[in-house]
Amino acid sequence: MPKHGSFLSRFQSLDAYAKTLEDFRVRTYYGATLTIISACLIAVLLLSEYADYKRPEIKGQLVVDKSRKEQLTININVTFLKVPCYLLSVDVLDSAGEVHNDDLAHDIYKTRLDPDGNQVHIEKAKELGDATKDFHKLVNNTDTGNSTDLALKPYCGSCYGGEEPESGCCNTCEEVREAYVKKGWSFTTADQIEQCIKEGWIEKLKSQSKEGCNLAGSVRVNKVAGNFHFAPGKSFQQNHMHVHDLQPFLDDTTKHDFSHIIHHLSYGPIVDGVINPLDGEKKIIQEGNYQYQYFHKVVATQFHYLNGTSIYTNQFSVTQYERDLSGHAKKSNSHSHGSGLPGVFFYYEISPMLIINSEQRKRFTHFLTGVCAIIGEESNVVATNESSHWKVSEAKPAYSSRITMTEIISPQHADTRGFVFGGDVLGWIDVAAGTAAKKHAAHPCVTRSVDAVHFMHPIKVGDFLVIQACVNRAWNTSMEVGVRVETENPLTGKKKYCCHAYLTFVALVQNGSKSSKLRNPNPTAQVPRIIPTTAVETQRFNMAEERRKARISHREPSNNDGHSQESKMAVLRELMREWSKNTNTETMSSAEIPALLQEPEEYDNEEGSNDPANLYLKRRKSTLITGNIPQPAHKAISESFAEVVETVLPQHANTLQITFGGQIMKWMEQCCLISASRHARRYLLLASIDSLQFLKPTYVGDCITVRSMVSCTFHSSLEIYVTVEAENLMTGERFFTNDGFYTMVAVDLTNVPTPVPGVRVDKKEEYSISEGAEMRRNRRLRQRRELVQKELSLRPDEFQQYSK
Repeated sequence: MPKHGSFLSRFQSLDAYAKTLEDFRVRTYYGATLTIISACLIAVLLLSEYADYKRPEIKGQLVVDKSRKEQLTININVTFLKVPCYLLSVDVLDSAGEVHNDDLAHDIYKTRLDPDGNQVHIEKAKELGDATKDFHKLVNNTDTGNSTDLALKPYCGSCYGGEEPESGCCNTCEEVREAYVKKGWSFTTADQIEQCIKEGWIEKLKSQSKEGCNLAGSVRVNKVAGNFHFAPGKSFQQNHMHVHDLQPFLDDTTKHDFSHIIHHLSYGPIVDGVINPLDGEKKIIQEGNYQYQYFHKVVATQFHYLNGTSIYTNQFSVTQYERDLSGHAKKSNSHSHGSGLPGVFFYYEISPMLIINSEQRKRFTHFLTGVCAIIGEESNVVATNESSHWKVSEAKPAYSSRITMTEIISPQHADTRGFVFGGDVLGWIDVAAGTAAKKHAAHPCVTRSVDAVHFMHPIKVGDFLVIQACVNRAWNTSMEVGVRVETENPLTGKKKYCCHAYLTFVALVQNGSKSSKLRNPNPTAQVPRIIPTTAVETQRFNMAEERRKARISHREPSNNDGHSQESKMAVLRELMREWSKNTNTETMSSAEIPALLQEPEEYDNEEGSNDPANLYLKRRKSTLITGNIPQPAHKAISESFAEVVETVLPQHANTLQITFGGQIMKWMEQCCLISASRHARRYLLLASIDSLQFLKPTYVGDCITVRSMVSCTFHSSLEIYVTVEAENLMTGERFFTNDGFYTMVAVDLTNVPTPVPGVRVDKKEEYSISEGAEMRRNRRLRQRRELVQKELSLRPDEFQQYSK
């Protein structure tokens, strides 16, 4: 971990994505369901986003249209439901009112429709503007021979007073009608004209009067403003005016109206994706005659595609207007047209602007932005939904979890001089903290970590040990429990401060029977929040969050070489396994035989001089030498190696069959005591332990192997590195659970610290642990000073008693 205040430490503080430990997370079935649904939805949205990314987009640009002398193609497909083709004419005019029917290129087809809408006959309109010529051609095509006889005989028909053509003859009914029009007369006497009678004009007109008509095709006009319209009767120019002969339409006894359906209308080539606003437009007249007007604003449009092709077409907007010409005063079969011409009129204006649509590929950065937006927004929505669904347990005040536990120190808890083992104290601390955690969470709890513990005062046989525990703060599934340990003299009643400890517990859900759930990971349980009610509880509440951040940062330590400290510890643990193998190898023992078991070569004559009991007393006195045995200045690390093997029994575990963290710490202290004794050959007291992280749980029936060695010594203190491994005896699986550093102090019979031998490093693997010893020692001393200053500020009277 980078040093506080260093560049790496300041750089690390910029991390906006702080990691959360697995212990502080809750996994639920509802959350799993939301996760699956969210993943499926994100996958669908990502596929859609990718498809959209691969689909080219159209970028539009508006510029001034500078094209000249172009023509405009008008595509038409219109059906008139109650107007026969012989009465319907199509006219195209420019903005000056000039008719251009004769010089237009067109491809318009007229299709006769019966009253049910079925097709009767289809043909191309030969000339725009004159509907009766189409009818005349139909009459001639269906005639039985009268028209042929007229053509063969030298016949010259009368024009009946109309303006005669250059030939002076009107041989057909149509020529008579044109002569009438040129004269300015209405053609109303077809039943009295010989040519019309012979051609069957009246009969054919009556037979087709109930038909409809469809006009479809295209026409090319100059690209100037104008109009095209569909109206009844022949159109002609008279006195520079565009006029329609409505007499045939008005005289027809069958009711006609301009109910129509615009199937399609566009300007220019048809392009996919371009919407023509009049397509599918339908107008049905129930009564009267109507004039329909559609005003178009035509805008030139270009499409340029990625494959290099270009299409030049037009788009248009439309405004509609309609008015009734009948006045509703006439009978329903009347064709009165009032002051207007019935029909359908399309007026178009040419816009001076040009729209250029270019097909382009989307940028990859746009795709990445969309992907991030989908994942981020979807995750945020799911998280919000899940958090709103998750019901937080009712908060509890901090004092509701407080407990006080008192133990009487008996000889089985102490060493040969009557001082209690530090491991036993750690075990009681864990029990007290676990009880407070379970009281708050209402669930079984397991120890996840232990912060550094510093023993400030030794505990003797006969003392009362008072342990107070309380939950300082709770997060999602974890809690920090603070523990304070004091000793009480049963004779004087004086209390002395011993140590402080902060432990982290995780609440678990107990499901099913113990045997069925053995070794199956239990799901974590959410715990109630903590409500501090006093100033002291508030201070503990705030400090707990700082300690939590320190624990999280401690999870990923690294040195300046960039190698993980954990990898170095793994190498050291492997070295200790090799030492363990050598220790367990069967060799010749070098142990001495005690003198009590040796038979003397000869007995003295003095009675009782060679009595075995007397020999034992002499040997026993020799073991009680008060002086320290001389030791070398330095000893190899391997000489202090120790190994302790224990089996987890039911009394060592909680209701979930998981080993108590305090029991593990007790076995660790025993192993450390052996290593320290082998190195120092002095009386030893436990001074402190560094923070511990329990990585994996162990269960009842597991074999626990604890290995330790002295990693470094100072004047009178020894730092011992201890590691714990477990083995499942049923499966043979072995796994690492935790490790840590214990600090012990060597003392003489009067409890005065005494020097200890130094440490000699023989292997390169041993350097990884000895090189960081000084830094660890400084950290412990700093923590110890802070703890003393805090206690002095809170309980000055208690420390004055220590100095007396």
